[in-house]
Amino acid sequence: MSSAPAISLAHPEWSPLRVNRYSKVVLSEPGKVTLVYTLLYGDGPGLAVRKSADLDANAHIDARERAALGALAQTAVRSGLRLTLDGTPIAPALDGVDVGLAGDEVAPDPLSIDLRYHIDAPAGVVHELVIDDRVEVQNEGDTEITVDATGPTELRAAFRGNAPAKVEPPRDPLFNFRGPRFSALEDRRVSLRFFAPTSNTTTRRAFSRRDVVSVVAGLVAALLTALVLRRRRQARKG
Repeated sequence: MSSAPAISLAHPEWSPLRVNRYSKVVLSEPGKVTLVYTLLYGDGPGLAVRKSADLDANAHIDARERAALGALAQTAVRSGLRLTLDGTPIAPALDGVDVGLAGDEVAPDPLSIDLRYHIDAPAGVVHELVIDDRVEVQNEGDTEITVDATGPTELRAAFRGNAPAKVEPPRDPLFNFRGPRFSALEDRRVSLRFFAPTSNTTTRRAFSRRDVVSVVAGLVAALLTALVLRRRRQARKG
């Protein structure tokens, strides 16, 4: 009988040579789960992606090319992000795409792509959501899955792999996987059990989807801007 692996508390570090993948599950509204999936490209992969997107070869990414980047990310995530809800495979509904370039130049600068989804999960029932991230990217880096239960929905369990014999209520669950899988057999599934009451009587504030999107996009934009400025300062010193 296997026990639940420990949950890592360290966030993966940004890498100039890798592409990191982040899934943030937000349990803020009864009846719905919000999933924000982010691809964060370091300087090297960012340059390669910008070059491939620059179809008119003018060394800048225009709105059409930016949208194409988002569409490619959607395809990759649709093919590789495997989700099941209560034992049934599901395809989450796409709510929006945000391609963060921190400058449109074709240069060795980082970039991010945020995909926002929602999953219908009726209130009044205990649900189990299983996430298996097999999205294929070049220069694969770290994978992180976090949960934000800020509303009335109660997160009752969070564990990796098969269900352990005893599951303790988690605190700020964070699952961090370093680098690619060792083999195709490595089990990186993350399971979340949650319950949302049918009544909205609660003293805690339930964040809206707009709040979640604004916070995530702001944090990613700030990170990208800081990385670009740091790289340019280092280039001037060199």
